[in-house]
Amino acid sequence: MLSKNAFNALLKTLEEPPAHVIFLLATTEIHKVPDTVLSRVIRFDLTKLGEKDIYDLLVKICGQEKISYEENALHMLVNRARGSIRDSLTLLEKCIIDASVTEKNVTEALHLVNSGFLRETFDACISGDGAAIAHIISTIDDEAIDVRQFSTQMTEWIVDNISEAFQKNAFPLYREIFDLFTRVFVQSRLVSVPM
Repeated sequence: MLSKNAFNALLKTLEEPPAHVIFLLATTEIHKVPDTVLSRVIRFDLTKLGEKDIYDLLVKICGQEKISYEENALHMLVNRARGSIRDSLTLLEKCIIDASVTEKNVTEALHLVNSGFLRETFDACISGDGAAIAHIISTIDDEAIDVRQFSTQMTEWIVDNISEAFQKNAFPLYREIFDLFTRVFVQSRLVSVPM
């Protein structure tokens, strides 16, 4: 988020740092850091944590804070965090209601649809069943499901289940449905009325 002038000012400090100072710079957008800065630092690329590690951390935090939880609810949070500790903690905080984290809390706080509905939607798209697709659209409308969130969940669900595509020798079809929901997400961001 630093401007070019700010990076230049930082560079001057990095070139002649005080002996008692160590700088730790952190970014998720390394491509935005100028080469002149990168050439003066030791770089460590950190990877995302595994789901088990994040789950164990959430369990530990819930224990320390005396927050009751449903295992499935924490697994839902881990899945939504996609390997990010920061995101998992933010999501956990958002889903604590009356000192507990339940599937219902997570579903409502994050506006999620259940995996059964995602599977139903995917199967309807695969089969081209017009009546099933019309029912899904009606359900989305009746239950005021956020289209942006739903399309995001659909693309994530397809990625999570991509091994099916190879088992069924149907990767192009899975890719086509993935692209469809990616376009739905992009288009829904351009619409000014809530979806």
